[in-house]
Amino acid sequence: MGGSVSECSGGLRGLKYGVTKHYVMGVEVVMADGTVARFGGKTVKNVTAYDMVKLFTGAEGTLGVITEITVKLIPAPEAKKAMLATFESLADAGNAVTEIVRSKVIPATMEIMDNVTIRTVENFAKIGLPTDAEALLLIEVDGIPEVVEREAATVIKVVEKNKGKIKVAKDDKERDGLWAARRSALPALAQVKPPRY
Repeated sequence: MGGSVSECSGGLRGLKYGVTKHYVMGVEVVMADGTVARFGGKTVKNVTAYDMVKLFTGAEGTLGVITEITVKLIPAPEAKKAMLATFESLADAGNAVTEIVRSKVIPATMEIMDNVTIRTVENFAKIGLPTDAEALLLIEVDGIPEVVEREAATVIKVVEKNKGKIKVAKDDKERDGLWAARRSALPALAQVKPPRY
């Protein structure tokens, strides 16, 4: 948690849920001289003066070492639906992304892969990705069941309108398989061209 707060981590669900700074309410920090300081707290309206919690969130340890964190939690969504959309052109996939957001659907996650990434991930993880596709979108909507059904229907309509083919995961096992592709992307690409630090 300290590392996540120090770099203000984001992740796959950042599109809908934001990043770490949106959930940190308070921190205890040890300064360079050994002084211990507390900022923020458990109350929402703790906003007088400078927002030191936001200052330390993302400072990467340059202002002090975070030793305690108070975060707010949100309930897990009641329902979710994961989908894999394939396209014969990267432009069609990009247009689908734009139109999904324009349709007022904010997916919990929406990731795009071009053909090079698809083939690299498939060679690395052997999870059955369509290597002949020029692009694919991994999309998940979540929330209350009625909203999930409505948003999934909108996504399907948009994908088909933009010349894509879409498959909806029928159960958690299939859903996990789809997201295994996304989790494999960075390690797979790093094997092709290791990152330089």
